[in-house]
Amino acid sequence: MAGVCSACSVGRYKAAAGDGACVLCLGNTTTQEAASVSVTECVCEADFGLVGSACQACVRPAQKLHPGNEAGSSSSAGVCTLCARGTYKPSTGRAACSACLAPFSASLAGLVLASACTCPAGFIDNYGTEYVYVRSVGALSETDLNRTEVCQGYGDGVPCAVTADPARRLRAVVLSAAANATLRDVTVTVRHRGGSLLLYACTTDCEANATINLHGQPGALVIAASGSASAALSRHVGRRAVLSLTPKLISPAQAEAAVLRYGLRAGDAMWVPVTGGAAACELCPPGAVCL
Repeated sequence: MAGVCSACSVGRYKAAAGDGACVLCLGNTTTQEAASVSVTECVCEADFGLVGSACQACVRPAQKLHPGNEAGSSSSAGVCTLCARGTYKPSTGRAACSACLAPFSASLAGLVLASACTCPAGFIDNYGTEYVYVRSVGALSETDLNRTEVCQGYGDGVPCAVTADPARRLRAVVLSAAANATLRDVTVTVRHRGGSLLLYACTTDCEANATINLHGQPGALVIAASGSASAALSRHVGRRAVLSLTPKLISPAQAEAAVLRYGLRAGDAMWVPVTGGAAACELCPPGAVCL
């Protein structure tokens, strides 16, 4: 309106008095307030930071520049910064970085996804699990044994092999002779990790139905004999163990079976997941390191 002065709006300036129009800040810059009087008052917009002498879009390291505030970063007063620890930003735009939600309230700087937020240092995430520690490990358990008939109808020097099972240890085998046959030339061997150990051998003095102790060895059992009809094999399926507490989600027998299967030792922990458990952060358990 003629004869009426009005201040230059934010983003514009005018250096001299007179009837001239306000000048628009260029190159991704704006002014902090209205009535600016110099081009030097034009600073980088909120989405941009000063790179050399020009304002360019804030980006995360090793990412291509493009318009808009990059995911994982924000800007303040024309300076680009990564989202602070404990915050994240999933997309480009003017939005500020969001705080990670409890219980997963920690993160590295520059985080993009909320799913990458973690428990604080010294805590471990627990989506509904139970863990017990092995206090001590004892002998192979005689309480639960697996007994199976193997090597039916073999003989005449042709070996019979029973595949190794890490959840079972060889206990004993009983060889039976066929009707009107003599058990002879027997060898019982265990193969484990490329090695072979002969546990029993006889020639003509072999005793049918005698128990051959396999001493709890791990590995594949190999039997060769003449005149033999079958073999009965028993195997251990658990190792006696003392635990830090009585597990609620598995039986003590299942826990001892796990000790045997996975070769656990004193100080090791067993974790049992709970289907549909709620997420939580727990103090780092004793003996573990939670970064």
